[in-house]
Amino acid sequence: MEAYAAEGAGEAQRFAVWRPVEVPQLQLNFKVCEQFVIGNWTQNNRSGSQMDYVKKTLGTDEEYLYRAKFNWTYDAISWFWLLVAAVPLFFWAFVQLSDSSASAPSGRPYFVLGVAGASIGAVIWLSRSVHKWTTVIAVTSSRVILKVGLIARKSREISLLTIEKINVRQSLYGRFFGYGMLIIRGTGGAKIELPSIDRPLALRREIRQAKQQAHTTE
Repeated sequence: MEAYAAEGAGEAQRFAVWRPVEVPQLQLNFKVCEQFVIGNWTQNNRSGSQMDYVKKTLGTDEEYLYRAKFNWTYDAISWFWLLVAAVPLFFWAFVQLSDSSASAPSGRPYFVLGVAGASIGAVIWLSRSVHKWTTVIAVTSSRVILKVGLIARKSREISLLTIEKINVRQSLYGRFFGYGMLIIRGTGGAKIELPSIDRPLALRREIRQAKQQAHTTE
């Protein structure tokens, strides 16, 4: 990089002679920065993962086997409500850009309505997203775990050896898109109702296999 500096600043000198001056360039090691940023983000993300709850509660010789996930339709519904609720605000902004007369005070009620609708949509999206991020459905070598909530945490679990029946509940749309609910019943009236998840039949298969393995190692 080159800069220019004037030689001579006296009042008697009418013309300034300019010469190039070398300025040291700032060189960044992008590889180091990338490793620092991505590495720290990954480490923090792992440390704050909800699966740490399961791993911290593992007993002696207990292994983590499987984790159920939410179906993609869950996120689609969340974004649907967010976008639909923001339609009035988008419409107000479109009118503002296309017609300058919309900036009159008569357009303010539409703006307030748009902001209110977008706020409601954001609350719905955030609540559903938090529910997804803080819900853990896991299968270990000895139990099935359901944890819901971040601050007000609720946790339920059932031993594999006490499971008597696993029912899958799917609607017509659930069969088409691949999601459904699981109801796990155990001895003594134990019962866990899992929320709508992706591939419920796969989860039932994993639980049955883990149960068989638990019986053989008992």
